[in-house]
Amino acid sequence: MKETNDLSSGWKIPDIRWKPVGLGYAVGLLSTLVAGLPLLVIMGNSWLMALAGSIGLFIGGLVTGRRVGPSLSLVNGALMAMLYNLTVSILFFIGSFLQVLPEPLPGLPQGDSTFFFAWPLGQFVIGIFSAILGSRLHSSSPRSKV
Repeated sequence: MKETNDLSSGWKIPDIRWKPVGLGYAVGLLSTLVAGLPLLVIMGNSWLMALAGSIGLFIGGLVTGRRVGPSLSLVNGALMAMLYNLTVSILFFIGSFLQVLPEPLPGLPQGDSTFFFAWPLGQFVIGIFSAILGSRLHSSSPRSKV
């Protein structure tokens, strides 16, 4: 039997659901701005904003996972996390280049890769884990069985 991802061959659900991915992405970014921006302004610490962003990403992943269901949560959660990370990384690079944001690791030489290469891996894991968790919470809720 030939496997295909063509919708005309009997697939009723596409692998990527753009509306839930977009909604999770928007919720994650908005949560990051609401929680992280005040921390950055008040405390002047990039890591606090990054931690707040992780919480926002977690919430966005839950939203995505609840919307797509268990069979598609892995792919859609990964896509949502990648889009979120791409946007936040670009904004952080621009902010660092314009010297609006403080250095993420003060005291280390310019260009240290810990923040920009290790942190995205953590965000990727958070996005996938939270999407899977959101889909499982949705499938176990009494409302989803109606």
